[in-house]
Amino acid sequence: MDNSVKTHHRLLYGLCLLIFVPFLAYVSVGYFFGASAWAPDLWAPLRIAFALFMAYIVFVLVLHSATAFRDARRSGTGRLAGWAAWYLALFCVSGLGFLIMSLLMFEGPTVVRDNIAQALRSMATLQTTADRVLPVPEYDEALRNLRQLKISLRNEIMNPSQCGVGPSAKDVIRKIEAQGVPFPVLRDSDTRRNCLVPAQKQIVETFADLYDRQMDTAIAGLRTSARFAAMDFQARDKLRSDIRADFQRDTDRLRAMQTELAGIWTFLQRMDLYRKAVNELEAAATDYGAKYNSLRTLVGERSLQAVPQTLDVTSVERIASPVALFRNLFERSGDGWVWAYLLAALLLDLAVVYTWSAAIMVLSSKPARRVPADDGRIPESDVRYLWTLDRTLAARIRNA
Repeated sequence: MDNSVKTHHRLLYGLCLLIFVPFLAYVSVGYFFGASAWAPDLWAPLRIAFALFMAYIVFVLVLHSATAFRDARRSGTGRLAGWAAWYLALFCVSGLGFLIMSLLMFEGPTVVRDNIAQALRSMATLQTTADRVLPVPEYDEALRNLRQLKISLRNEIMNPSQCGVGPSAKDVIRKIEAQGVPFPVLRDSDTRRNCLVPAQKQIVETFADLYDRQMDTAIAGLRTSARFAAMDFQARDKLRSDIRADFQRDTDRLRAMQTELAGIWTFLQRMDLYRKAVNELEAAATDYGAKYNSLRTLVGERSLQAVPQTLDVTSVERIASPVALFRNLFERSGDGWVWAYLLAALLLDLAVVYTWSAAIMVLSSKPARRVPADDGRIPESDVRYLWTLDRTLAARIRNA
């Protein structure tokens, strides 16, 4: 064999490995992250074992596809049916891992950032709605009226022309009772007195102070009065406070996550960010769902018509999930990048099969020597002989 042929073979073998090794690594890592998304609680070594097993399956399919392709080329007829089935099986298995990895690396950061932005908008909408619907307008109006009536009552009691609890003061008391709180007239307070007499004025001022304290009690008890007892103000106040505190915490975490996810190559640099982002979004979704249900219980669903019922994080969870991959592809079918990923997977499979078939053809170009059936070697016509390819390839390179 001359030097030019030897060089040609070396280049062919190098090209075969140069294409296949990164391809197989890319696909197996895709399956690892697919398993992580599919079963996040699965023990990490089991996910690694799953990825390696899928890499093994891809390797076997590559060998069979390349051998069938080599045979088709030798026959001269093409025999598409002879190798197309193997190639289709290879594309389905390797393409799945390739798509998971591609969507995760190139589409993942954008999808996660968009989902975080939507989650922040939904939380802001729910908090704004809670601030609007949790307060009870009727209660606020009654509270304002009572505070104004307190001032009016004291002015009427201290009115020099009707000193004490006269007809005008009693009209004010009736208005107070109309707000739903009991407000009895104090004994002897409605006795007519002359406020120009210091001693009598002092008595009237004492009654005015007593009515002020009685008004304070009425104002404090307005929430528990028969009119507002069903409003459960304590639960409303607590929910409003919890929404502010929990959403502030979730907002801070999600915004920090957005900062970490800046750039399209984020997941390539730090693959742990995907799982971290999913965890943060799922935690925020749990808080949001609990707060929405509590708010709906207190104010009714009609008050929340413009508020999303949940934080939808499924688009993020589906990025690397083998189960939901095809649904994700269908939903994003209008995106040209999706078709680019499919085409890339198809062409890479074809390149791997072609280079392997060429390498196999070179290795089997010399006439096969007849060997005893029991010497341990496998006949070249059997696809199983490819398992000795690494040793044969290494021997050829050394002898070249």
